Amino acid sequence: MKRLLFLCVVLNIFIDALGGQVVTPGDSIHVNHYNINLTYIDIPAQEISAITTLTCTSLVDNLTVIPLELMELTVDSVFVDGDKVMSYTHEGTELNIPVAEPFTSGTDFQVTVYYQGHPFHENWGGFHWSGDYAFNLGVGFVSQPHNLGKAWFPCVDDFTDRATYDVIATVGEGLTATSGGVLLSKTNDGKGNVTWHWQIQHPMPTYLACIAVGQYELYSDTYQGMERDIPVEIYARPSEIDNVPGSFIHLHEVMDLFEEKFGPYPWHKIGYTGTATGAMEHVGNIAYPHFAINGGLNYESLWVHELSHMWFGDKVTCHEAEEMWVNEGWGKYCENYYTEELYGHDVYIGQMNDINKTILQTIHTSAGDGGYYALDAVPQDITYGLTSYEKGALVIHTLRNHLGDEVFFEAAKHYLNTLAYHDATSEQLRDAFAESAGVDLDGFFDNWVFQPGRPGYVLETVDTSVPGEVTVELKQKGKGRTFLGNGNRIEVAFYDNAMNREVRIFEFDGEWGSMTYDDIPFEPEAVVLDPDHKTMEATTVENAIFKSPGTINFTDAFVKAEVTDPAADSILVYASHYWVAPDPVDPPLEGLTFSDYRYWHIDGIFPETTEGKLHFFYSKAGNLDENLILSSADSLVLFYRKDATEAWSPIPFTQFGPWSVGYLITDEIKKGDYTLAVWDEAYVGIGESKEEKPQMLVYPNPSEDQFTFIIHHQGNVAVNVYSIDGKKVFASSSQNSPIVWDASSIAAGTYTARLVLDGNTIATETLIKSR
Repeated sequence: MKRLLFLCVVLNIFIDALGGQVVTPGDSIHVNHYNINLTYIDIPAQEISAITTLTCTSLVDNLTVIPLELMELTVDSVFVDGDKVMSYTHEGTELNIPVAEPFTSGTDFQVTVYYQGHPFHENWGGFHWSGDYAFNLGVGFVSQPHNLGKAWFPCVDDFTDRATYDVIATVGEGLTATSGGVLLSKTNDGKGNVTWHWQIQHPMPTYLACIAVGQYELYSDTYQGMERDIPVEIYARPSEIDNVPGSFIHLHEVMDLFEEKFGPYPWHKIGYTGTATGAMEHVGNIAYPHFAINGGLNYESLWVHELSHMWFGDKVTCHEAEEMWVNEGWGKYCENYYTEELYGHDVYIGQMNDINKTILQTIHTSAGDGGYYALDAVPQDITYGLTSYEKGALVIHTLRNHLGDEVFFEAAKHYLNTLAYHDATSEQLRDAFAESAGVDLDGFFDNWVFQPGRPGYVLETVDTSVPGEVTVELKQKGKGRTFLGNGNRIEVAFYDNAMNREVRIFEFDGEWGSMTYDDIPFEPEAVVLDPDHKTMEATTVENAIFKSPGTINFTDAFVKAEVTDPAADSILVYASHYWVAPDPVDPPLEGLTFSDYRYWHIDGIFPETTEGKLHFFYSKAGNLDENLILSSADSLVLFYRKDATEAWSPIPFTQFGPWSVGYLITDEIKKGDYTLAVWDEAYVGIGESKEEKPQMLVYPNPSEDQFTFIIHHQGNVAVNVYSIDGKKVFASSSQNSPIVWDASSIAAGTYTARLVLDGNTIATETLIKSR
């Protein structure tokens, strides 16, 4: 189901008066079969009259009241086992029917309800009217609980109670009534009325039952499935019926893929019916918006998404709304996965990377779900949000690559067969996959499903000091979490100067991992994590090969690489954007704040002398640097380290753009880690404090190679550095703070820095150059 996000407004539950425990009708009774007979559908008046008979079983002893749910419709009469009941109550959604003698557990009985009125609908879900058409959508985004079978028939309305169905509708001649399952009969009474009788023979929850009425024409076809010929029935308005073949041109190919990967199609027919709004995975009769039946392929992923629900969501349904990823994560994944088969792997990976970037940047904001949530614990006001859909799809993609295709798809079949026509928890999904794969998936699910946020894997060090060996150290960090999981698995690619590549698996538990590889046939020039985007962790990565000078914008990594070297040829640049906090400066420096949100790692195949620049994007907006850049008085700076064995040091840069958005541009392309930092107003701006600020700060001091000067003086100032014998060893060429002195080639010793204004020294600082 494609979703919209709305505020939650309604909560309809039964409360146990004694213990305060939430009790639903499904705790007391199970419905085996619904016979829903819409005896009259008045489209102009937007009203229905109906008789529904429920064949039920008591689940408890001493059942004295039969609890059902029915919204905003008027009950005319009720019968239990053929006897009329006079003392039922119908308040809100609760229809409570007393029985003459208490039922014991296992007792079978029938309830028949006569009712009529104007059915409930919200902006999306419920029973809708549109011109000469009427239809239902089985869930609502506003209503909580979301199930809206109760909008048009009395029922036990949850995700777990499954029944078979007869859906009967009497409509005027010229109108069609469509539903799921088999069309048992179409009867004309000779008085201008036609009764359509549909039957669904496999059990399903109430939200998957449907009816649609209107002036439809039928496009019919047959799909030769792996076990049987399957009818294809697509009902569209006369104005759209000729568009059906073009919009569904790949239906057979998608069915081939889904049956191969997920097993035989589980329902009687493949069906779609055009509706005025919404797409909804009703069993065998998917609600599909009229506008999407346009003869083109621009809505192809929508019908594919809904079709995949016939397996994920319909054949096996989530146990509760909080685990909607069991339905919608798979639907979202399949709407992208099919493109790999039809349009190529690059298209599929591009889509998954786009989803990953969107989630990393927005899921925790008001533009997303407003926070980080575990897949199995999504609040009901965001059931149909980014966590269930997009994050769910990313985790399924990662699980697929964690297991490998052959094992993964066999496990998917095993899961669907083991829990066929039942509901499933996240734990049951995990256990079914683990049983089929023959592996322990507790670590994976703990890390990816049962915790909020996501792990982020960062490359800390690469050591080639031992001949014939490459030792790689990774660190696990968290985005939106403090949890550090086990069972981590990610690919590492090693490149030589000719761009030959060797890929190995890196596995570790906890925060740190170190692996030594003695089978890499060369000393690597570059080392890259997850080069083929198999693990959707908290990193977005892009790469490009330069054949000539130019600039490439790595939009997913928020950095530009500019190669100005006239001899540029076959230069490979990898840009990784880590969506986790960098390691802090140690020891901390007062007034200096590092980004708590993101940093970069640059690697590739290019000589150290390659001429070029790196442009690192900063923005106070766009869910990037809001917590770092607070005001125009702050001084934004760029820090660098070769790897985790080195301390962070400030590096020279040119700022392009105002204080709130722009680029920090280096004067060279250099491999290593980069991060944004800020010297706050108390140190570089004009604050309210009356304490006198030093006119020049130096960091770090002592230093082995670089000294950074933070200037707190407005005017034409310069920094000069002198050796102990009075020789000038450095004179700043820039008046912009900070000023960086590269002292790596200077002998160890004591030096004096002077801040000079118009030829006069206004501040001095002693510097210690170590080693």
